[in-house]
Amino acid sequence: MPPIEVQAAVGQFTACLDDRIDNLRQTNATLEAIAQALFKSWFVDFDPVHAKAEGHEPEGMDAATAVLFPSEFEESQLGPIPKGWSIAGLGKISKNVREQAKPENLDPSTPYIGLEHMPKKSIALTDQGSAEGLASGKFWYRANDILFGKLRPYFHKVGVATSAGVCSTDILVVRPVSPQWLGYTTMQFSSHAVISYATQLSNGAKMPRTNWSDLAKFRVALPPATILEAFDNVVGPMIARIHANITIASSLKKTRDNLLPRLISCKLHASEAETLKFLGCGNASK
Repeated sequence: MPPIEVQAAVGQFTACLDDRIDNLRQTNATLEAIAQALFKSWFVDFDPVHAKAEGHEPEGMDAATAVLFPSEFEESQLGPIPKGWSIAGLGKISKNVREQAKPENLDPSTPYIGLEHMPKKSIALTDQGSAEGLASGKFWYRANDILFGKLRPYFHKVGVATSAGVCSTDILVVRPVSPQWLGYTTMQFSSHAVISYATQLSNGAKMPRTNWSDLAKFRVALPPATILEAFDNVVGPMIARIHANITIASSLKKTRDNLLPRLISCKLHASEAETLKFLGCGNASK
């Protein structure tokens, strides 16, 4: 065992980085909750339209965005929807990308995401493996593609890719028709309504799976593109911030795992100690 003062220093070091990593995780959860609340307000409860119908200005919205919403409702197959909006399936705003990736052609360092790497009820994909050792075909995905777990969809595994890589064929790669519709498309596919719909239509007793054909038919009240883009102007930066926090947390984990053995063996150099200060080890809130 190392001396007690070394043990204390090691404990402080790991606690500091773990606190920082946890803070980043909590920040991501908060950002996602804000995005979900805004999505529900605009596209489920139609709060801006109700406000204008009552002669009020929509709360928490600038004038340029507020003017995009109508002040009336009209009947539709889904019930009352904002006037001028249409009814469309998710296939109208997104597509399923099925770009095959053969394991023998993959660089071993290529990021790989399987269902085991995807958290439940979180769009933040904080974990991944590598293509090394893969034995079967996979699908390519790009940064900002939406990954939808089609096996046992009730597990609610839906995330936004931070970079390019390959994924399990039990994951649907969904790409918005327009990059400026990422926020809206992400919130739709990760909504409880879509998850419930996918679960009800899943096939297979022991290994129920949903499919793109059914998901593409899920009908929504679709606003004009100007509103979709206005929503993404707000939620897009939140998704980008989530991605940045994932990258920082991953770097901190690697730093912790690489330096921990040197701390325990008292081989940490002064220059490395300064690196810890730079990382905020004296103040986990930085």
